[in-house]
Parts: sequence; structure tokens; C-alpha cells
Amino acid sequence: MEPSTVQEPRRDEVADRPFRIQTAMVLFALEEALGSFVVQAAPDPDSLPTAIRTEIEKRIQGTGFAPVTQIIQETYLKEVIDLAVGASRDRSETDGLSRLRKLVEALDAFEIRNAVCQIGRASCRERV
Repeated sequence: MEPSTVQEPRRDEVADRPFRIQTAMVLFALEEALGSFVVQAAPDPDSLPTAIRTEIEKRIQGTGFAPVTQIIQETYLKEVIDLAVGASRDRSETDGLSRLRKLVEALDAFEIRNAVCQIGRASCRERV
């Protein structure tokens, strides 16, 4: 029997996989929760911050009315955080969401999100 020519992954590559998956799960849960909040707090697209909404609508194919749920599906992580902050204006969640935005920026979560999704694009949305 001939020895296998398949090269085994390095030990550190194997060890990193569970953390990559766990990190992706946490970030996806954050995106999902923020998206749900925006849909609930700002069900009318006109109640979303105009500049962000317009930029997202440019990426949506087709013309005409884009419901908030479709807008949320097309967001990057930073945009969904900004939409949540905008949707929380004059609500008790404003301060907490503003602190969350600062924390996500301080932790460089946008870069982490990119790094987590680079290897397995099939399991990650291709947006940040």
C-alpha cells in the first residue's frame, strides 16, 4: 500500500476552525438581532436614515418601493448598526446602540467579520 499524498492540515489551522465558526455565529446573531430591531422599530422605509437607505437601495436590483426587510437583507454590518441607531432615535435603546456601535468599531469587528468569512464564502454572506 502506497503512503497517502494528501497533506494533513497544520495543527494551528485545525485549532482555529472552531473559533472561526463560533465567531461567525456570534456576528451573524448580532446582525440578525439588529436587523429584527430595525424592522420592528422602523417598519416604514421613509423612517430610516435617508443617506444610508439610498445607498442600500442602489444595490437592490429593480426599481420602485423597497420594503425595510429587503433593505435589511442588503446591508453590511456597519450599515445595519447605523440603521439600528437611526431607528432608535427618541427611544430608550438609543444610548445602548450608540455604545454598541463604538464597541464594534473599537473591537474592529468589521475586519474580524471579513477575516471569518474569507475562507468559507459559501457559508458566509459576501458582505461585511
